[in-house]
Amino acid sequence: MPNNSSPPPKPGVRSSPNNTKDFLLLHDAWTIWSAAWRARTAAQHAGILIIYPTTGLNAQLLADEIDRLATMTGDFANRLFQWHLSDGWTETF
Repeated sequence: MPNNSSPPPKPGVRSSPNNTKDFLLLHDAWTIWSAAWRARTAAQHAGILIIYPTTGLNAQLLADEIDRLATMTGDFANRLFQWHLSDGWTETF
């Protein structure tokens, strides 16, 4: 068994640095495909935050940015947000 000193992710929190397009596709599947298939109940997700790595990004900056987004939006449910250092948060519909 490998020795991994980092703690396991918290429930509902995932870190996947190289699969942004997969999360964009999943968001579309949950939001658009349900309607296209005339599903009785639309698929739901807790929200997706995509953070693009950049020089100078650290835990404190990231926490501050996520807090700022939470304060601005109030709810992440069924929404996808992307963050770039130069642009800040943008919502993808």
